[in-house]
Amino acid sequence: MIPNPTNGTFAFGDTVVDQFVDGVFIANSTIPDLVLRPGNRTYTLRSSTNATAIAETLLKPRYRDGILPLDVVGVKSVVDGVEIPYFSAALQRSTIRTQLDVWDAVGDTGKSIVGQLIDVVPDLLDKLKELSGGEGEKRLGTV
Repeated sequence: MIPNPTNGTFAFGDTVVDQFVDGVFIANSTIPDLVLRPGNRTYTLRSSTNATAIAETLLKPRYRDGILPLDVVGVKSVVDGVEIPYFSAALQRSTIRTQLDVWDAVGDTGKSIVGQLIDVVPDLLDKLKELSGGEGEKRLGTV
């Protein structure tokens, strides 16, 4: 949901936003042909997600319920392939804080799969750290 407490309607064009949880980048999204009308509105968006960051976030005990505090930060506004600087500047100065229900987003099947992964990933991560000598960046070898 995007709030517009004004009486104005604004055509932002293709609007690009980044999403963060606890300051960690988890996704970049585009809202195509955004027309922001007065009131609280819901829009369709296309996203490219950082699945690893989302999985690591869901491993944290406080997020096991799948509810993530999501900060949405504007990146740019593009109309007919041309960035609109004054809209981009306004977007970059505003952050919207919302709650993302990951389980609702992925559905029952996705919840089941992610839930199973959450049960095994901590052990897998520990084993990988053990194999790499405790250094996550150390190369384990060529496959």
